[in-house]
Order: sequence, then C-alpha cells, then structure tokens
Amino acid sequence: MRVFIALPVPDAIAAHLAGIGLAMAGEYAGLNPARPDGMHLTLAFLGEQTEARAEKLGSLFEQDAFASDVIRASVSGIGTFPPTGQPRVIWAGLARGEQEIIDYQKRVMQLLVTSGFPEADEGREYHPHLTIARNKFATIPRERLGELKMPMGEFDIVNCALFQSVLGPKGATYTQLAKRHFGRKKSSNGS
Repeated sequence: MRVFIALPVPDAIAAHLAGIGLAMAGEYAGLNPARPDGMHLTLAFLGEQTEARAEKLGSLFEQDAFASDVIRASVSGIGTFPPTGQPRVIWAGLARGEQEIIDYQKRVMQLLVTSGFPEADEGREYHPHLTIARNKFATIPRERLGELKMPMGEFDIVNCALFQSVLGPKGATYTQLAKRHFGRKKSSNGS
C-alpha cells in the first residue's frame, strides 16, 4: 500500500484552497486542481509499504515524537515548484505555524528513520505547503499567481494522520489508517 503521514487541515480551509485551484483550472487547460478531501500538509511520504510495515507505522503514533499541542496556523501567499520557470505545482504557504510544523516534522522524521523507515527522509529541507493545483502543460504567467488572494483567518491543526493513498482515474483517494490527536494549547492567562 502507498502511504504518507500528514497534518489534515479544516474543511473550510481545504474547500477555499481547492476553489482557488478549480478557478485557475477553468482559466488554464492542463492544470489539475487539488480536491478538498486531499488537502493536507504532508510530513513524510513513505511510498509503497507492506501491510505489516504500515501497521508498524501506525503503532509509532503512540510515541512521544507524535505528541503536540494544537498548532495555530494561517495561510499566506502562493508559491510554486519549481520556484522559477513554468510551475509544476502551485501551493499555498503558511504565515503562522510554519516553524512549529517544521519542528514537528523533524521530530517525526527522526523517529521514522530510527524505527526502520529511512525512505521517509527525502534528503532536502522540509517546506510545509498546501498543494492547490498540479500543472501538466499549462503556460501560466507568473504575474497571474501574484494576483491570487487568500483572505482566510487562522485555523487549528488538531491531529496528525497516517494515510493510505490509492491512485485512480480521477486522482488519489485517501484513507486514514492511524491518527494522533493533539493537546490543547494553554491560553495566555494560564487556563
């Protein structure tokens, strides 16, 4: 089975970002928008795993590395992969919560590697992002990307999940195999 570990985002955020991708796909043939049910912050892509190894991954969710307070986040700006030339992926970055997610991903990655999953380490710096669309062949002016606005407020990331991804003719479908709920952050007055 094809698996990955990610932080799901609230439905309203996912729907808003998917709507931006859908609108852009209406303008540019060859652009495939992300679906709301596929909107998440990927922490580690583990590729094809046996059922036994997927079960082992699920059991790791009980480890301290997967524990976290709720992460308060907000979306900010549009980026692309690659950063220059025609984009293959259009994504939304984070303003608030980015460093907390980077720190969390490092802890999870260390646990995965030391637990027998070296394939989780892609050998490059982690950059949290939410994919809005993938580009097959569209020519998209970079200035058009600068025009995209994302007036969204802050939101909470409340869990981390292990997902199975099944590729199909209409894109991937995702099934949660394991989940770790996050604790509540204390308010500034200590309660």
